[in-house]
Amino acid sequence: MRKAQLAFEFLLLVAVAFLIMIVFSAATRVEFTRADSQKEHALVKDMAFSLQSEINRVSQLENGYSRRFRLDLTLDGYPYNATIEQNTLFVRSENYEYPLPVVPVIGNFTVNATNTIRKTNGVIYLNQ
Repeated sequence: MRKAQLAFEFLLLVAVAFLIMIVFSAATRVEFTRADSQKEHALVKDMAFSLQSEINRVSQLENGYSRRFRLDLTLDGYPYNATIEQNTLFVRSENYEYPLPVVPVIGNFTVNATNTIRKTNGVIYLNQ
């Protein structure tokens, strides 16, 4: 009878330890998911401000200014898209969208390509 009780207590201890491990794993996964989500949001926001800054800089420069820059396919592994719609810049990922106002621009961004932005006769052209 003593061996049976010892075996039962051992199994009970293993079961409790396993349960604690499962709860800890679930809690850790939630924290990693939250941190990953915050990272994605920060990357989308940073890209939006970077592109807005590029457009604003061109608007303040002289006619004839032109610059080429590349937009990568992903933001540190997160697919995204950047578009200008009715003087609003939108940077969108799978889970987030970040809109910012911009001056009027003719054209749009192309992700995973070299983009050309220029100012001619006071008008900003993007990939035109």
